[in-house]
Amino acid sequence: MSDIWEFNRDLTGRLMNINLVNLEMGRQLMKVKNPFWRGFGTQAVAWAVINIGIALIGKMGTSKRIDTLENPYDETIMGAETRKLRRILLINTPLNWLYMLGGYRWAKRTQDEYQKGNGWGIVLQGFILFCFDSTHSILVSRLKR
Repeated sequence: MSDIWEFNRDLTGRLMNINLVNLEMGRQLMKVKNPFWRGFGTQAVAWAVINIGIALIGKMGTSKRIDTLENPYDETIMGAETRKLRRILLINTPLNWLYMLGGYRWAKRTQDEYQKGNGWGIVLQGFILFCFDSTHSILVSRLKR
């Protein structure tokens, strides 16, 4: 990948694809009789819908930004966009630990299997996002500016 615009298109595409799979897996889990797995599936669907929305907004925002800039490939602009995206990813990375902690606490504080599934589902979703955000924060720092 050669520039921030291509990187951003790839990132939003990956987020979309991961969450389309997440959505379908969650839908299938919500159909099972076991309440734990239904709760787990509920979280997969909820997080997938949110992340698909984020991917769509990110993709549209990037396109709009490119269209409105006089020279989107100016080194100064590309450098600023790279730093901005890296900052967002670096802020999101530790937030994902808070999601995992919250999900863990939710799962541990209840006897209800559906609620346990919700809690552990949040743990997994937070972990997936932690991996996604931390990996992309490293990759974006390697871009040519």
